[in-house]
Amino acid sequence: MNDKAPTTDADANGQALTKRPPFNEVSALFPLLTIYTAAYMALMVADFALKSAFALPEGIMPVYVALLGAYAVGIPAAKQSLSIAE
Repeated sequence: MNDKAPTTDADANGQALTKRPPFNEVSALFPLLTIYTAAYMALMVADFALKSAFALPEGIMPVYVALLGAYAVGIPAAKQSLSIAE
């Protein structure tokens, strides 16, 4: 069963209603973490290539680790909640 595909129902007038799948924190974290990872890797490569011409902000790593941890915890939790719902 594809949980991400929108489903359609009919209302009292016979009009088709499209229901959106429920919000999933993991689906919101994935694009954010992907963009953050690409930007962080680009900054590290630029820092290496420019021979430390600029300093990386110190707050980047704790935020990255927090996002990665939330994503890593969210995937098994989402899978477990899906198995419980069945």
